Amino acid sequence: MARDPHLETGDFWNPDHPVLKILRQRRDSGSTPGNRRDGAKVALTVAGGGMRGAVSAAMCTQLDDSGFRDAFDVVYGCSSGAINAAYFVSQPAGTCWYPLSIYYEDLTADQFIRYTRPMSGGSLIDLEYVFEEVLASRKPLDYDAAVRSPLGLVVLTTDLAARQVFAARDFSTGTELKAFLRAGARPPLVTKGESEIDGRRLVDGALLAPPQFRLAMADGCTHILSLGTRRIRASRPHIPLAVRAYAHCLERVRGGLGSAYLTALRHRQRDREVLSRQRFATDGPGPHVLGLASLPWMTTIRFHDTDPSRILHAIRDAYSVSYCATEGIGVDRLRGGLVSTLTRFAIAGPGGPARPARSAEPEPTTGTGMAVAPP
Repeated sequence: MARDPHLETGDFWNPDHPVLKILRQRRDSGSTPGNRRDGAKVALTVAGGGMRGAVSAAMCTQLDDSGFRDAFDVVYGCSSGAINAAYFVSQPAGTCWYPLSIYYEDLTADQFIRYTRPMSGGSLIDLEYVFEEVLASRKPLDYDAAVRSPLGLVVLTTDLAARQVFAARDFSTGTELKAFLRAGARPPLVTKGESEIDGRRLVDGALLAPPQFRLAMADGCTHILSLGTRRIRASRPHIPLAVRAYAHCLERVRGGLGSAYLTALRHRQRDREVLSRQRFATDGPGPHVLGLASLPWMTTIRFHDTDPSRILHAIRDAYSVSYCATEGIGVDRLRGGLVSTLTRFAIAGPGGPARPARSAEPEPTTGTGMAVAPP
C-alpha cells in the first residue's frame, strides 16, 4: 500500500482549499446559477455504489442544509450517486434529508436486496421496487423538476457495445431522465439484462467510468467538489482476487468488457493519488479538485449493506465530515468528539417532505433528518 504522509499526520484537506473558498464566497454573496460574476464553473460529483450511496447522499444533504446548493453550476452522478444527484437538484431547498432517509428506511427491506432471488432466476437487487415504488410513491423523485433545474445534471452510464462511458445530459423530459437513471443503476450480474435507450445498450455507469472529476475537467469546470463513498485511505496498487473474478464474469457478458473494467479500475487507482494531492491545493491556475469522503476511523458501508444502524452511523459520519470541511472546522474537533451529527424528526406527507403539522394531507409519516451539534 502506497504511503500517504498526510494520512499519517491526520491532515485530510486544506481548510482554505480553493474549492471551499469559492463555495463559501458564492453562498455568502447569494450567487445563483446563471447569475455569476466570478467567471468560475463549479461542479459537484456524486459517487454511488449501491448502499454506499448513503454516504454521498448524507454529504449532499449537508450541502443543502448549509445553503451551498446554489453555489454549484453542474452536478455529475454515477450509479446510486446519480439518483442522489437528481434529488439534490430537484428537491425544495432544505429538504434533501427526505430522500436520504431512503437508505435506512426503504432499502434495508428485503424487497430491495434478497439473496434467494438469483436461485429462482431473479436479480439480487430489485430495481422495479426502487423506481416504481420507492421513487414513485414512498419518497417521490420529481424527474420533471430535475430537468427544469438551473443546475445542470449529468448521469453516467456504460455503453456495452462501445465498452465505454456514456454521459447523458440535457434531458428533454423527466421520463428520459428516469430511463437513464435506471440504466445507470443496473450493475451487470447483480441485475438481469440492460437498458436500451436510443439504440444504446446501457448498464451501471460505475463499471467503466473514470473518477468523475476527470469528466468535469473535460467539460471546463474550474472548481470541483468530489463526494466519495469509500473511506479516505492510501491507494492500493494491487487488484483483489475477487475483483479479478468479477472481471472474468464480465467477459462472459460481453467480450472485452472484463478487460475494459480492469483497465478503468487501474486508472481510478492512479487517480486516487491525484485526488489525494489535490486535497491540499492552494490558490493557483487550477482546475481545483477537493475530494471528501468518510475518514479512516469512520463506519464503512458495503454495496449490499442492509443494517439500518450501520447505515445511520455512516450517514452521521459523512454529514459531519462535509460540515467540518465546508464550515472550516478542524478535523481534530471531529476526531475528539466535539462535533457530532444528530438525527431530527420532521413530518412528511404523501405529497412530499416537510409539510406543516396542520396540513390537511392524510396519513402523514415521520421522517428523520440530520443536524449538527457544533463545537
